[in-house]
Amino acid sequence: MYAPTLAQAFYPNTLLETGWDILFFWVARMVMMGMQLCGEVPFSHVFLHAMVRDAHGRKMSKSLGNVTAPQREREREIERDRER
Repeated sequence: MYAPTLAQAFYPNTLLETGWDILFFWVARMVMMGMQLCGEVPFSHVFLHAMVRDAHGRKMSKSLGNVTAPQREREREIERDRER
């Protein structure tokens, strides 16, 4: 029985889901490298999702330090409910 490798099983794929901020820097390179190395486009559709931004309009990022911990936010919500 023939067992395909992971590359054979999953390349090319149908959909790539990503944010618009890396469209050129990452997605375009994936397409170019896929065509160069494998002779075909690695995916046929790209789904671009929305970006989560902070109060100043900057992208939420751990490196920027403008993210919140979900557990901490949930604890604050529970505490607010208790005070009501």
